[in-house]
Amino acid sequence: MTTISKDVKKHIPEESVLKHNFNVQTMKVEPRKIIRHDHKVIERTGEPTVLYFRHSPPPVPELHIPPRIQETTPRFNVQIPPIPPPLPYTPRSSPTSEAQVLLIKQSFVDNPENPFITYYGPIRGSFGVVSRHHMRNLPYAGWNVNWVTLKNMTRGQGVASDICIVHPALYWGIKGWRKPSTREHLKNIHKKIVGFEVADSDAISTMVIPIVNELDLLMVPSLAAKTTYLNSGTEIPVKVIPHGLSEAYNTPEKRLPQVPEDGVKVLFFQLHSKWRKGGDVVMEVMKRILTERKDVKFVVKVGGRRELCKLPNTTCFRRWLTEPDLVSLYDSCDILFAPSRGGAFELNVLEAMARGLVIIASSCPCITEYAKEALIIKSKGRVIVLKRNPVHTGFGPDPDPDDAYELLNRAIDNIVELKKKAEALAIETRKNFSWRNTAQKIANVLAEIND
Repeated sequence: MTTISKDVKKHIPEESVLKHNFNVQTMKVEPRKIIRHDHKVIERTGEPTVLYFRHSPPPVPELHIPPRIQETTPRFNVQIPPIPPPLPYTPRSSPTSEAQVLLIKQSFVDNPENPFITYYGPIRGSFGVVSRHHMRNLPYAGWNVNWVTLKNMTRGQGVASDICIVHPALYWGIKGWRKPSTREHLKNIHKKIVGFEVADSDAISTMVIPIVNELDLLMVPSLAAKTTYLNSGTEIPVKVIPHGLSEAYNTPEKRLPQVPEDGVKVLFFQLHSKWRKGGDVVMEVMKRILTERKDVKFVVKVGGRRELCKLPNTTCFRRWLTEPDLVSLYDSCDILFAPSRGGAFELNVLEAMARGLVIIASSCPCITEYAKEALIIKSKGRVIVLKRNPVHTGFGPDPDPDDAYELLNRAIDNIVELKKKAEALAIETRKNFSWRNTAQKIANVLAEIND
């Protein structure tokens, strides 16, 4: 094996044009041309060409286009204008970029001159229904709306505006909202962040209250919900914005053909949360009522669970109802049974009142706030409303099935008289509750926080 001396000079002929730095003497610099190519700089002078390259240069790539030669000469008396300072970054007042426009699922506009807010809301479920009523009516109260889905928001995406609304503000199913980076992103593109939330029990977990306190203001649908948040450690302002009714509740009565016309019809909603909605109480009471009485029909709107559909003389609606069909469902019934253990408003009670139904409900505070003429079921005590829920950790009333049974029998026996009172009350309910009124209350809050 050939041994190479450490003295590299011995292995490089004097006449070689390839010389390393340690072999190069001081050279006279002349006007030159520079060839720029990859990692090497080749200088052409009157002397032998000197190559400066890395200690272990990578392979030279094949060139299909010859390197460009750039002539350089000294330049004198050239005044370079000063570089102006960069403009301040103001995303809140900047126009909506093309990328942001693609995030907008829908815009709600009445007068284009009015300010825009960004509304981060869901697509489906009860939260989706309420948020769309807000968005559709806010333009008539002076605020145009750009709707961005919660899914996009939790990916760190949003549309810049002075104010945004996040609805719901503590929906724990949206994992991205738990990340501080998501909330920091909203703070970078909005001056004020307003949340809309519910309180399904009398306490909110201390684990999520710090997230609430990062908002500038919280809106809730009832005084009971406001009390819950304040008692749980909320430090920001909390405003009560009650739910409303659409114009569909001012239309003439129209029945659904699927609902029998004979007998007294008792209506119950259980789309989800069987325990919170009192589904077990309804099962116990209605099983007795339907067995003992032949003048009663049971009408139930269900979601996933369908045990109630197996009861005798029962009409079951499993599909999602359009709003006109929902109004017709109320028109087809006489009594709404609502033994809820918790909730922040219970919109079905208000809707049933607006169509003249007799209300039999629990002593849940959010219901008794506005259902002044409801027949209230006695409570056996207080129980946890949502077991293993990380947000709503408090208690609510536990309706007594025996008292509910007695109230329901009394209402059936006096249905004609009770219906007259309920129908008279319906006129006042429709007058006092509307989504337009709700939107005006939200607009007042936005104007207050925007000052």
